[in-house]
Amino acid sequence: MPPRKLSPRDKEELYQLARNGHKQTKLAMLYGVSQGTISNAIKEQRYKEALQQKDELLAQGLAYGVEMAIRDSAHQPINYTPPIPVNSAVPPRTAADSPGKLLPHNHI
Repeated sequence: MPPRKLSPRDKEELYQLARNGHKQTKLAMLYGVSQGTISNAIKEQRYKEALQQKDELLAQGLAYGVEMAIRDSAHQPINYTPPIPVNSAVPPRTAADSPGKLLPHNHI
């Protein structure tokens, strides 16, 4: 007889049963699979739950951040200074730029 494959619903049930204190070896006998299969199913469900919680927290944090940005922008003007392009040409200094000051010897 080929080994039994656990359904997604089986895995969810196993995860809840394990969280409630049921031993993996007993669960393995009930479901007709090895203890290692039970362990892997529980780990998979734990990982899925952690990802779901992370996504929920991220969504809450983003919503909070947007809300705070809206509140802050209502009270303060947005100060934006565009960055200076890296390749912008800066004209060289000349004697006319600094009256009364001597320029370095190697300056053109």
